Amino acid sequence: MEMHFIQIPKFKKEKRGVETKLEQWMQFISQTNERGVELAMKENKEIRKANEEYEYLTGDAAERRLAFLRDKAIRDEKSIRQGGREEGREEGRKEGRIETLKQFVNNMIKRNMSTDEIQEITGISKEELEQIQNME
Repeated sequence: MEMHFIQIPKFKKEKRGVETKLEQWMQFISQTNERGVELAMKENKEIRKANEEYEYLTGDAAERRLAFLRDKAIRDEKSIRQGGREEGREEGRKEGRIETLKQFVNNMIKRNMSTDEIQEITGISKEELEQIQNME
């Protein structure tokens, strides 16, 4: 592990170039030499990305508001889709349980089981049993 202590005022006085990554970052951080910052961004994609974020954060209020609303809309859409999928899955499970129960009850009826026996085995009420029988 390496630690570097960098003194920006010293860096500014030395008028260094952008040969190393450290010097590139120092040019970007100090923002004293516009040409040096441009060279650093040209040479280093991380600095270019950092500059984009910096411009985003320091842009005018209207642009920040639009960017915020755009990000919020994307998050909201993802959330809505996820909620819809979960609702759909739950609805599908419920329909599957009903269909399975319906088949189970119909098989018991075909075997001439009484409604009391069917209710005892399945744990459903008389009204539910009648509903299932009427679903056919």
